Amino acid sequence: MAHKKRKGKAKAQCGPGREQSPRRVVVALMSDCHCGHQLGLMAPGTELIDDDGNTWTPQLTKVQEYLWELLQTHKAEVVALAGDDEILVIHNGDATQGNRYPSRWVSERESDQVKIAAQALKPWLDLPNVKTVRIMVGTGAHNYGRGSAEVLLAELLQARYPKASVKAMYHGLFTIAGVTFDVAHHGAYPGSRVWLMGNGPRFYLRSLMEEEMLNGRTPPRIVARGHHHVWRRETVRIELDAGTVESDIINTPSYTGLTDYAHQAARSPAWVTNGMAAIECVEGRVVGIHRLTATLDVRTRENL
Repeated sequence: MAHKKRKGKAKAQCGPGREQSPRRVVVALMSDCHCGHQLGLMAPGTELIDDDGNTWTPQLTKVQEYLWELLQTHKAEVVALAGDDEILVIHNGDATQGNRYPSRWVSERESDQVKIAAQALKPWLDLPNVKTVRIMVGTGAHNYGRGSAEVLLAELLQARYPKASVKAMYHGLFTIAGVTFDVAHHGAYPGSRVWLMGNGPRFYLRSLMEEEMLNGRTPPRIVARGHHHVWRRETVRIELDAGTVESDIINTPSYTGLTDYAHQAARSPAWVTNGMAAIECVEGRVVGIHRLTATLDVRTRENL
């Protein structure tokens, strides 16, 4: 897909007789790929090593084919949105399936999950304008404990792309083109009823903002969370005499299907939403938050 050229950018003076465009970064925010599960994200042509040292390629399931095509669509939208500007990728937890729930693994070798995740994230780093990737530690059940999978994943990608910056961590406070991001895997439950959806994230965000202000700090402009496999975005504005303080909380969905455990934990959901967010940051301002998702009805329909 051809890059879309950005239009109407403001110019900033930089030296005598020179003008320089303000820095613009598009943050690609995704989470919960659960690589290594047969319903988790996997790239076509993923290569693994068998017990005899031979290379083999697992066949994608129908769900994995769907998820990979969906991710490519979303990645193309991010590329078009960014144009020639920088893309910064954040994977916010649960990159692998882990060993707590061992059913339907792609491979019985636990290290293969990290390899599958690395090959799934590799296409981002193949883009010329992706120089930074941050991988957040997810749930212990999905990373072999103490962030083991995320640490190894970051090391694999850093070794393959030595000119990039790839790191793993539990909780990040990032300043990206002047915009502050608070990023961690776990956050508030989105809501137990349709009419309550958003209350949990909104109260969570307001509490976080007020705690920051009570301690003399400016709240982060974006708070990013994952874990619950649902999309949710809420905005909180606090009016002060000095002006308005505004923050958004974004709960990204997953790039995985509905596993047996997910059926139970989510209390038999009728729909599954997969996708990510793309956030445009320019000189300390958020100029766009883009929802890139698709939703499937997972119920079996019959006329009896």
